[in-house]
Amino acid sequence: MPRPHNLLLLLGLICASVAPAHAKERVMFGDDIYVGPEEVLDEVVCVFCSVTIDGRVGEAVAVMGGMRINGEVEGDAVAVMGGMEIHGPVGGDVAAIMGGVNVHEGGSIGGDAAAIMGGVRLADGTNIHGDTVSVMGGISKGAGAVIHGDEVVEGKGLAPAAAVLIGVVLLAGIVLAIALGPLLAALTLAIAGEQRIETVRQTLNQRFGICFLVGIGIFVGGFILSILLGIALFWLPGANTLVTAATFVVSAVGYTGLGLWVGRGLIRSGGAMGATILGSILITFVQLIPVIGWFILWPVFLMVALGAATVSGFGTSVDWLLPRSEADPIARPT
Repeated sequence: MPRPHNLLLLLGLICASVAPAHAKERVMFGDDIYVGPEEVLDEVVCVFCSVTIDGRVGEAVAVMGGMRINGEVEGDAVAVMGGMEIHGPVGGDVAAIMGGVNVHEGGSIGGDAAAIMGGVRLADGTNIHGDTVSVMGGISKGAGAVIHGDEVVEGKGLAPAAAVLIGVVLLAGIVLAIALGPLLAALTLAIAGEQRIETVRQTLNQRFGICFLVGIGIFVGGFILSILLGIALFWLPGANTLVTAATFVVSAVGYTGLGLWVGRGLIRSGGAMGATILGSILITFVQLIPVIGWFILWPVFLMVALGAATVSGFGTSVDWLLPRSEADPIARPT
């Protein structure tokens, strides 16, 4: 009789990834991890990257990436949104979410094995000492392969349909993100007027660095203000909502000016609407680039947009926040 451990196993393995740091660990973000044949580590955690182990590791976790085990993992191994290729021994449990578990010749699993939206495949002569669970995948065994525990297969026929559904949802999300940015920019341009957005663009041309620094200050100040309002005005519902709405309005004006600034780099002449939409599409595409767009370019664009709208006084003047001196320069002696 299969034990009802499926979700508990997965949750337990994922929680292992946020356990306290060990003496010897390697944690990377966006850069693949390689453990050499002579290396011995207690813990390996990789986010938005893949892991290859030729040495010996205590526990290994890969998020948004796959894992290849040629050496040895003494404890558990987890891959989230990635597959698991096992060519060596794994002493603990193995889990792959949105990926399969493939145990090749020379590989073995000392505990349980679970694959969500993926299959479990055992090569000739390999074995799994614990239970084996596959959701929307399947279990296949080569000649002489042994599973000592229970075998659980659920929703095997749903795998193709689930893959298509996930693809459709991701594609729809990308299309929506690409369409939403230009649509918001066009709406902001129509409400604020071309003259104001043109002033924001000129501010970016002349004071890009200052806009970025001011934007950082506004973002940090808004975050602190929202905390203080939550403490001081805890009795007033919606106080933080006002801060969020104000930030959205400022960023919308700044993003529209940023879109016009980028668009004018490609279209020198013509109406502001076309250049703004083109620039907004390019900005959205860049922000959708995995890792770099999400965690580097998107925050930079946001800070610049907040700063441009503030420095220009919502398109009032390039010198609205930091007026230049109107005094004539002092003549140098000849």
